[in-house]
Amino acid sequence: MQSFDSILGRLEPVGDIATVPRGAIVVHSGERPRHVAVLLEGTVEEIIGTSVVVSDEPGTLLGAERVFDDRVSVGTIRAVTNCSLLLVAPDQFRAVLDTNIGEWVLAHLDSRVRAARDALVAAYPDVSGAA
Repeated sequence: MQSFDSILGRLEPVGDIATVPRGAIVVHSGERPRHVAVLLEGTVEEIIGTSVVVSDEPGTLLGAERVFDDRVSVGTIRAVTNCSLLLVAPDQFRAVLDTNIGEWVLAHLDSRVRAARDALVAAYPDVSGAA
């Protein structure tokens, strides 16, 4: 599998760097993300309802799952600190995908799903046996 730096090197030429101030909303719940974002610097959190379900650090891919399923975002993503993001349009993101990058994206998405599941189990321990 390719390293994050190798993949970032392939995405940088087709993306734009954006600076996001602490507290700003990166993606609103219920909206279709206009970009796949790679968190380059800072920390963001995903909020569902009133609960923070995931905190993400640099290297996190945000919105990639929406490129594949064309659904709206379930959670709101908010900058916890000042952040730097690489924004890649969905069509550009799909254009650079190949088997190796696809494996990295799937592994990344799997880790996000597991983190969200762990957060839900921690928040609702009475129903954790049903998962």
